[in-house]
Amino acid sequence: MKILSIGDHPDLQQTVIGNDTRFRFHCHPEVPCFGQCCHNLRLLLYPYDVLRLKQRLKMDSEAFLDRHTISQVYPNDPFPEVLLRMKEEVGDPCPFLSAEGCSVYEDRPDTCRMFPLDRGLEFDDQGRSRLRYFFRPPAFCRGIDTDRSWNIDEWILDQKADLHAEMTEKWAAVRMLFHQWGDAGVVGRGAREKEIVRMAFLAAYNIDAFRTFVFESTFLKRFHIPSSLLRRSKTDDVSLLRIGMAWIRWLLTGVGSPDLRYNR
Repeated sequence: MKILSIGDHPDLQQTVIGNDTRFRFHCHPEVPCFGQCCHNLRLLLYPYDVLRLKQRLKMDSEAFLDRHTISQVYPNDPFPEVLLRMKEEVGDPCPFLSAEGCSVYEDRPDTCRMFPLDRGLEFDDQGRSRLRYFFRPPAFCRGIDTDRSWNIDEWILDQKADLHAEMTEKWAAVRMLFHQWGDAGVVGRGAREKEIVRMAFLAAYNIDAFRTFVFESTFLKRFHIPSSLLRRSKTDDVSLLRIGMAWIRWLLTGVGSPDLRYNR
């Protein structure tokens, strides 16, 4: 079995929880550790995170990636991880942390939104997945010293995390294909594989450049996109990201989907 974890933070205590499990947590400015968890992060950003943040900051996706992220590639994993770039200050704070708290709170990344929960997709040998949840507050967290309790569904609803959860889980399934690609020894084989990774990164993270590629290249002559989805994707980034993830699946597997079909 393989687990593709969604989220990462140092000094975490991990407990698997079920849908009926209740956990205690309440973060607010009067908590003595308020904002401490927003320092020295290895915070993975998923495609929908970048989409929301670049819209919030009124930046195009390429400018956001250049200014606010770093990319890392690991052995046997051809696709780079995208991490939020911390401020170069004492304590390495998040660039969006202010004296009052998170300055992009309504559009904060999925990992921050779900905190102190983390999610993971557990894959079996046939590629079937099961969603797992973990209670993972850092050791210094005092938000757990409360009588306020939640179950998973209540927490997702309270944090307005349903769309984030859906998009991140879809992306986790796509990322698993790259892990399988790496396990098969495809990493570093040649120019074609490197070009696939480059174009997949464009489709997932550089959504504005991907829109230009879709509408100003021969893309739509080679692929059929449902008309309603295509129409929305001209202005709606979420619709375009759906197309991008379907295209990445096709690049890696040659298999189409309801969102994208190859014109033979």
